Amino acid sequence: MTLNKTQKTLPFLLLLTFLSQTMMIKAQTPYSINVTPVSSEAEQGDLVTFSIEITTDPGFEENIVLTLQVTVLTVTKTYELGTTEPPYPKTFEHTFTVPEEIPGGVTIEGTLTATSGENTAEETVKIKIKGGNILENIINLIKQVINQIIDAITNLF
Repeated sequence: MTLNKTQKTLPFLLLLTFLSQTMMIKAQTPYSINVTPVSSEAEQGDLVTFSIEITTDPGFEENIVLTLQVTVLTVTKTYELGTTEPPYPKTFEHTFTVPEEIPGGVTIEGTLTATSGENTAEETVKIKIKGGNILENIINLIKQVINQIIDAITNLF
């Protein structure tokens, strides 16, 4: 007795259906983060306050670890913002000080990551630094570094 094509492929189709549903279930994070404002403008030394809201699926009772990875030009720095505990939803503020050495005209990009076990949610924020011509500011920064190197060499002799 031979099986027709449908009977031969049925177990394979069932396996694919099961795997795709399992992957979809695993990919769903039981919480979300929302940051406001997502985009803002500031000057060097300004304080920028972000409101962070964490909402969860009913019954989610796990701690969530928050980190913020900030990138400016080619420099990246990660800040540990701490761990939040249930109950959820939870809203809090985080204030970021714009470093004085950031040149005007650049954009700071930050990625807030919320991690709990294998689950991760992310939100991206941007701060545009007011003022200045970025090329002029970079040239001035390079000049400052060169002058510091010259001073250090001069002090050696």
